[in-house]
Amino acid sequence: MRNKSLLFLLIIFITATSLSSCGFTFKTILGLKNPKVQTNEEIQKATEKLNFSPENELDFMYVKQEQDSTYYHIMLSSLDGDLYFFDADGNRKCYAGAESCVASQFVDLKEDFIKQVHDCDLSEADFGFKFTHLSDFINETEDLYGEPIKLENLPETDYYFVYHWSKFAGRNKGKREDYEWTVERLDELGISYTVLRVNTDLRTDWGFKKGKKTSLRMKIQKDEDGGRSAELNLGKLPKKSL
Repeated sequence: MRNKSLLFLLIIFITATSLSSCGFTFKTILGLKNPKVQTNEEIQKATEKLNFSPENELDFMYVKQEQDSTYYHIMLSSLDGDLYFFDADGNRKCYAGAESCVASQFVDLKEDFIKQVHDCDLSEADFGFKFTHLSDFINETEDLYGEPIKLENLPETDYYFVYHWSKFAGRNKGKREDYEWTVERLDELGISYTVLRVNTDLRTDWGFKKGKKTSLRMKIQKDEDGGRSAELNLGKLPKKSL
């Protein structure tokens, strides 16, 4: 991390050994793009085009942040695959000793899911997802039309799962398949749930200029076990509008 440029790194582990060592080539295979500043209307259209399953879900965006560093964490949240969740009373919950979980952990889990859910010790909460209660999360988000969301208007459910996505993180087909696979795993848990799906693209109403980009660089490295790891590096934020 370097002062104001604040370069955040995300490590992705790759098991395939036949992939090219060229970062650009692998980035192309994944369909990753340099993050581009979007308008609310563009995000609305992207959501409609993806045609996510309309059941048990609500769409959100984060409101404007006070610190630019927070935008890096918001963007990276659509790349790590983590799900964060709250119980019916809005309390932040942890899973199997971790602050977040991934859908692959739920395979063949089913009724054992509830046994693995427990209260969180968030004294050192993940800076990227700092919310300890559902109301805190709701206060930092809005709907796709820029309107505030009221906690009392959320549907009653056993759990609320927060799922992040962005236009720059992969191809549409891959994003749709990833989301559908995640929902299928949640369906197998024997609980009622609502997915709070959050877009994490840079936006003009955050003060950034429409169409401007930041770089998303990738460096492929060989691991000791013969596999590959990819290091993703976000560059400086685009210039803001005056």
